[in-house]
Amino acid sequence: DRAEAVAVLTQALASGREPLASRIAICRTLGVLGAPEARPALLKLVEDEDPLVRSAACRALGRVGAPDDAALLARVMTTDQSRDCRVAAIESIGQLKARDPRVLDRLVEGMKNPDPSIRLASYDA
Repeated sequence: DRAEAVAVLTQALASGREPLASRIAICRTLGVLGAPEARPALLKLVEDEDPLVRSAACRALGRVGAPDDAALLARVMTTDQSRDCRVAAIESIGQLKARDPRVLDRLVEGMKNPDPSIRLASYDA
């Protein structure tokens, strides 16, 4: 059952012993499951040391997060060193349908970014 799967996956993440590939796969799976109870685990992984995990967590958060999470994603959008993380955060902001004017201002600024992938993601969001 879905709730049990989410509990097992979030517990595995909380253990801190999962290798890189597992953390990425768990993030993706939690996003596909669309379980809001996975949100706290994903919020932690947005800060993971590995950009692949951060990207996967941002994308999953777009599927299970709350509109308030857009502020965190906007910070990732502007400060993360990884382009994929920034794009993932922007895409997730769009999925969350945030209405915070500060977040919307960041998306407008993203449309002026010199990186075409950031501009496109900002426009789409």
